[in-house]
Amino acid sequence: MFRFSQHYLYIYKGETGQSQKIIADVVKLYLRRAFTATINRTIQFDLMMRMFKKANLKYLEVLDLSYNFLQSVPYDLPCPFPSLTTLDLRQNFLKTLFVNGSCLPNIQFLDLSRNQFYSLTPSFRQLASTAQMNTYVLRNPFHCDCKSTDYISWVRDTNVIRDKHMLLCDRASPRDFVGARLIEVPLQKLDCSVNLFVMSSRNPSPYFTFPIFLLLIRFM
Repeated sequence: MFRFSQHYLYIYKGETGQSQKIIADVVKLYLRRAFTATINRTIQFDLMMRMFKKANLKYLEVLDLSYNFLQSVPYDLPCPFPSLTTLDLRQNFLKTLFVNGSCLPNIQFLDLSRNQFYSLTPSFRQLASTAQMNTYVLRNPFHCDCKSTDYISWVRDTNVIRDKHMLLCDRASPRDFVGARLIEVPLQKLDCSVNLFVMSSRNPSPYFTFPIFLLLIRFM
């Protein structure tokens, strides 16, 4: 059963089976901590995408999937939302983002902060390069070593990253460059003498213990 209150729709745990009845003029959809249960992700994603498609959310502008346990997202995640301008994926376990870029024509803000991006893959850089200026938020525990030249050079050259001066080397080889800014770390001095995957992190990784209480959907 749904409960309406001041232009909000609350869907309580155990009652999401009627999610296909979501009204189509929704402009903001908050699914924060909605996928923290340790069940088969394939099943969760399949149900989620079917819900999105049935809901016909053609006016949706904001989709919040932050604070979940997501290690990946469906390739066609943005495709049911032709009006999408904001996608919030912060505080998950993503190491990259692989989605259908042709379904992001209007995206203005895409938050990927506090995930597990250690570098930026060529496919991610290709996706991001088509975005508008200052679209991406990418504060993550980046690795800086002799293998990092390509992605760090891209960070320096692109204009799609918001506040890129705040991106730091969370782990580095040599260790002297831990905490250095990506836009300033001397690439010619980076080496691979340190195994960054066994090195202690500059900051602790995020863990999540929050139970799901509700899904919050805001209407126009």
